[in-house]
Amino acid sequence: MGPRGRAQAGEEARRAAAREGHANELARAFADGLIQIFPETALAVAAERFGLSVEHMFGERALRGTTIALRRKQAAWTPRDQTGDPAFHVDWGSNRSWGSRHLVFEGEVCKQFLEVRSVGGPGRGLTIRLSGSGIAEGFVELLSCKSDRLELVPEGPHAWGDAKIAIPPGFVEEPDTFSMGRREAERARVLADKRMWPLHLEYRTLKEGECELVAEIASDGSHTSGSLELVVIWKPWRPSLTHSSIGNYALFAMHHREHVSAHITLRGSLAWAWAWASRHVEAWRTAHGDGSLRIERDHEVVFHEREEAGAPPLDRVTEFMPGPKSPFQVAGSTYLFGTFGYPPRSMDARDQLVVQLVLAAYDRTADHVADIARLEAICDEAIRSGAAYSALLELHQYRPDDTTRWESITLGGNDEPLKIAAWHETHIRGIDRRIWMSTSHAARLDRARLPDHITMTELGGGLRLQMPDERRRGELEPLIAALGALVPSAPELDRWAAERASEPQS
Repeated sequence: MGPRGRAQAGEEARRAAAREGHANELARAFADGLIQIFPETALAVAAERFGLSVEHMFGERALRGTTIALRRKQAAWTPRDQTGDPAFHVDWGSNRSWGSRHLVFEGEVCKQFLEVRSVGGPGRGLTIRLSGSGIAEGFVELLSCKSDRLELVPEGPHAWGDAKIAIPPGFVEEPDTFSMGRREAERARVLADKRMWPLHLEYRTLKEGECELVAEIASDGSHTSGSLELVVIWKPWRPSLTHSSIGNYALFAMHHREHVSAHITLRGSLAWAWAWASRHVEAWRTAHGDGSLRIERDHEVVFHEREEAGAPPLDRVTEFMPGPKSPFQVAGSTYLFGTFGYPPRSMDARDQLVVQLVLAAYDRTADHVADIARLEAICDEAIRSGAAYSALLELHQYRPDDTTRWESITLGGNDEPLKIAAWHETHIRGIDRRIWMSTSHAARLDRARLPDHITMTELGGGLRLQMPDERRRGELEPLIAALGALVPSAPELDRWAAERASEPQS
């Protein structure tokens, strides 16, 4: 039943409850509507209680047309030009990825946007000169400065100019296009556009460090400057299996240590996996003061509760569990148990959704020593007891979700196979300093190929592979080669999908 159908059925039940005077029933029904992703039920109840037409609320009955005449309260904007010497506003486009600084990576050719806008009187000719510690101290090497609206020619080291351009005056009062009508706003935008010049800079980063780029704009003897705070940082490790669409900023996020998380891919049904995972969820959320509990089934919130002191009980989780092909998640601020949020676009009779447990903690300043030790013990138990296919512990800038960061940089957004258990029978969750693999995975590993700096710990028939924290992540590359087809990647996903498609379905 779709959202509209559920709303209609719910509305009939609530009308009956209202007629019979069951206030508690109505309150429970309204609270149930409020937690839904699409609260049509709550809207229907609200309309009924406030004496509105439910058909009008849902747009099923047209309202009577009414003509309303509006009078302009604000006078039309009239452009008034500045007088005096030319002056400019200099706006550097910045990603602000390093605090308030613009982040770039060492050894790259970077493209930078710079906008110059007239805010003073009229003039003729314009010169742009770039300076600052970024150039003077050798952090960057300027390559070019171009503009579609200016005929720029070199005028010396790091300087370009257009001697013929007529500089229109700036506005005394800038237009507020959001408060204008469509035609008036369009006219104002055209006039404002004639008073600005976008510039496109290209430079090569040479060494790491914090510096400044300064743009000095001159016209008719007047000078205006604007600066960009810049940080050049080391180029992040790009694993050999990284998808071509992934840029350095996504890779750099993998080197932060703000969040620590463990992804444990569990065997069996939801009920079986929950029987193993529930005590770990309870202990983890208690240790981190996580008072949230949200249960979602088939994209619909079926339970939501938060307690400031303590945490809602987990004993109702099993009563909401669906079959093996329906998405189901139990989540708080620091944990996630269940399937991926959405099922694959197509599933055949042999498939069932995979179940995973994600435990996470956030601390911008600490190294998560205690959390890492606790997560290592949980992952060890999962593999030793045979409860899991694999596990991965990772530290990252962003809060974890269904996929691991390795899967997000190597699969290029194609997470369809990750949602079914069959993929995880033959693949681990990715590469990082701590990896766990089950007995079946370990049997496919050529241990002689493991690099010397990787420590191998036996866990029953499974393994934990670990690289010391002080070593650079780029040293994981030999481990990628040693694990071969066990590692998620776009080519491996295509190979696996083609092989699976050729197998007869039972």
